[in-house]
Amino acid sequence: GYDEISEVVNVIDDKIQSKSNFASNVIVLKSFNCTPAKITEKDFIKYYITRYEQLKNILINRTNLSNSISINKIKYSKGKVSIIGLVMDKSTTKNGNTMLTIEDPTGYIKVIVSKNKLELFQTAKDVVYDEVIGIVGDYSNNFIFAENLYFPDIPISNSFKKSEDECYVAFISDIHVGSQKFLRKEF
Repeated sequence: GYDEISEVVNVIDDKIQSKSNFASNVIVLKSFNCTPAKITEKDFIKYYITRYEQLKNILINRTNLSNSISINKIKYSKGKVSIIGLVMDKSTTKNGNTMLTIEDPTGYIKVIVSKNKLELFQTAKDVVYDEVIGIVGDYSNNFIFAENLYFPDIPISNSFKKSEDECYVAFISDIHVGSQKFLRKEF
């Protein structure tokens, strides 16, 4: 796998270099050099915790989530609470409501999204496992009754960084380099 990836990169690099009229002001700031290693359970845990923390930092900047607390502290709260967590489970209750199980590094809690809150209920239908979301709602009897769900989207107020030069980016994924299904000629 890694040798074939390296070979493909070299072929692409040779094609770029062979174009005599090609001039680039691209500077590589960071290059990732992966060495093969056995992936363990700890690697997955580290990945999900890092991902959770990064998305939490995006969500916590929202006004409605700035007072978010960790799940293990909810039992000391009454009334309205806000949390940020990862979707561990999703189901439908016998009354037709959506129930989300949300976890953070300190624990987990059940969140009920009422079918009577149509817009919120529709939003909850699109929530997927392992997604990091923010929730504001009322805490009672070991449940949070959701009033709002928040996602780590880009705020509209963000100004975009622009380049003076015209440039292009190609994003590729899942090309199976190194596998038997890799389409070398087409690539």
